[in-house]
Amino acid sequence: MKSPRTWVVVVDAHSARFFERSTRAKHVVEKPELVLTAPPRPKQRARAPRVHESVGPMRHRIEARTPPRVAQEKAFLETVAAELKKHADANAFDQLIISAPPRAVGLLKPVLAPSVRARLKDLWTKALVHEAAEDIERRLFTLSE
Repeated sequence: MKSPRTWVVVVDAHSARFFERSTRAKHVVEKPELVLTAPPRPKQRARAPRVHESVGPMRHRIEARTPPRVAQEKAFLETVAAELKKHADANAFDQLIISAPPRAVGLLKPVLAPSVRARLKDLWTKALVHEAAEDIERRLFTLSE
């Protein structure tokens, strides 16, 4: 019987790191070729756009429906979801564990493809993106086994 390949994806709003662990190997190996980083945020405009009042000379500024920071985070997490779908369709992993802060989980979970959701073993609401591979292995696998 083939041992399952488990991927651990540690993600936040700005970066994603991918790790792999097979059942036979007792350690987690980072996949540096898959590391994703969000591009830097563009500079904001000096003034928000204005609209004229329908009656009179008054003007009002327009607030964006979604703040630019949230829009950029969502776009980056959609990129992470697309990367996971590509690898799930290629059968690169059998099980998936995602670790992300609560806000990133809320933005990432709805955009995961069905093929990725079917392989999702655990979803951890922890910010582990800056941790070493040994710490991630200790935190995730001692609690999940």
